Amino acid sequence: MPESRIIDSPRHRRKRSVPYGVLKIDSALRLKEGELIVAVYTSESALYKIKSFLAFVQDGLESGDAVNYVYPDEESLTVWAMLKDAGIDVEQYKRDDTLRLESLTEHFMSNGRLDYEKAVINGLNRWDAAKRKGYKHVRDIEDVGDFSFCGGQWLQYIKYYWLDPEWNDPSISKWAVSEEPTGVVYDPFVMEITAVNVENMTHTQLTELFSTMGRGAEVRTRIIGSRSV
Repeated sequence: MPESRIIDSPRHRRKRSVPYGVLKIDSALRLKEGELIVAVYTSESALYKIKSFLAFVQDGLESGDAVNYVYPDEESLTVWAMLKDAGIDVEQYKRDDTLRLESLTEHFMSNGRLDYEKAVINGLNRWDAAKRKGYKHVRDIEDVGDFSFCGGQWLQYIKYYWLDPEWNDPSISKWAVSEEPTGVVYDPFVMEITAVNVENMTHTQLTELFSTMGRGAEVRTRIIGSRSV
């Protein structure tokens, strides 16, 4: 993937934007309260990506946070095995709903069909439930892979899910606030990672993807991996 210039304007929204450029990440992805980052990766760095996400999961569980992790269907066994290898009591955390693990099919097709509206409602309800139960934060990881779960129709994903006003319109969503100079940000209770496998995307497609996600402005994105992908 061609290198892209780093965009670092204070006017960029913290929600759904972070620096776009090559960044070697360490053992844990560190997010600020109320921040969402967009992370991109390729198949070459997929295992490193999972390890980084699981470090974020484990840090959250140990810090008193609720954690939701959505991953590509083909990674289900790997995610579960690596969580257990890390000494995380998956069954116990799932029983008390501290940890929720779902494949993309389970998350977006719980009715047997693609239903973005229900996925949004379910996500917001989980945040509500975590808040009521007294968790310090809710940490969300949503790895959409290469969008194969929706037949590669990422424009539909962005239109009907990513840009749903329930997420980020302060006049509608209690989880979003208007804050200058960064614009719309999440309530500090939420920290979220959205990840995309961009291996088969051209530079033109990437530009369109990030521009659409940013409502016309280029979304700043973190690249996962120890070198440029």
